[in-house]
Amino acid sequence: MNLFEKIRWNAAYRWRLLRFRLWGREITCAACGQPAGRVIVSLRAGTLRLEGLEQSHVIVDFASRETLRFRHADASECRKSQPPARG
Repeated sequence: MNLFEKIRWNAAYRWRLLRFRLWGREITCAACGQPAGRVIVSLRAGTLRLEGLEQSHVIVDFASRETLRFRHADASECRKSQPPARG
């Protein structure tokens, strides 16, 4: 990777971070209430796109006709599925 490619990749990465900070919505797990990630929701040509969940392990389903429900796919990330800490 030459210098120009590194600069272009860095600029694209920074633009993506800025977009998620400005326009992204934080989603929370329906089971435990902990943050599960940030997404940008778009609807194009009848297709619902959730940009930003590419690296997250999240299960998405419809809670109703107008509502999406997000849950952690990995039980170790969800606080509700973990036993209470003993101290």
